[in-house]
Amino acid sequence: TSQADKTTDESRKSKTQQANKITSQDKANSESHAVKPSTSSANINGGDSVSQKSSTTTSNPPNVPLEKITVNMKVVARRKALSWHAGKVTEIITKEDGRVKYKVAFEEKGRALVSGHHIALAHQPKVSYLSTGARVVIETEDGEFMPGIVAEVPGRKNHMRFMVFTDDHTPVYIALPKIRLVCQPCKFKCL
Repeated sequence: TSQADKTTDESRKSKTQQANKITSQDKANSESHAVKPSTSSANINGGDSVSQKSSTTTSNPPNVPLEKITVNMKVVARRKALSWHAGKVTEIITKEDGRVKYKVAFEEKGRALVSGHHIALAHQPKVSYLSTGARVVIETEDGEFMPGIVAEVPGRKNHMRFMVFTDDHTPVYIALPKIRLVCQPCKFKCL
C-alpha cells in the first residue's frame, strides 16, 4: 500500500505542477495579448444576442482640435446663466493677467464679454468630436440654446440620437444638427 500511496502522491504532484504551469502560461498570455473590447453582438447559449460596448468612450475622450476663435466668427455665446444666444465675435481682448476674453455682439441686441468656455461654434461638429462628457450647447425646438454635457452617444437603443443632460438637469435626446461644441471647455467645473 505504501507503493500505491507514493504513486498517488506523485500523480497529484504532477497534476498540480501541470495546472500551475497552465495557469502561469494563461496569465502570461493574457498580459501579453491585450483583450480588445467587443462592439459586436454575441450569442450566448442560443439565446438573444447581447451587445457589448467599450468603456474607452468615457475614459479616453477623443483629442478634439481647438478651433481658433477669430474676429467676425459666428458663435453661440453665454449671455447669462442658462441663456446662450447666437452672435458674432467683434473683438478679442487679452487681460493684464494673460486671460483672453471675447466681445460678442448678439443678433438680438446686446453685447457680452465672455471666456472661451462660454463660446460654442455656430456650425455642427463632427460626430468623432462628441464623446460622453463633451461640453455642448443644444438648440431646442423653440430655437433657444441650452448648455449641457453629452451623456450618451448615438446607438440603436436611442434611435441614433445623442442624450444630453442640460445644465438644469434635464435629459434630452437630440440629433447631431442641433448640437454645438463648446470651443474651450473647462478642465474644472465652471459656473
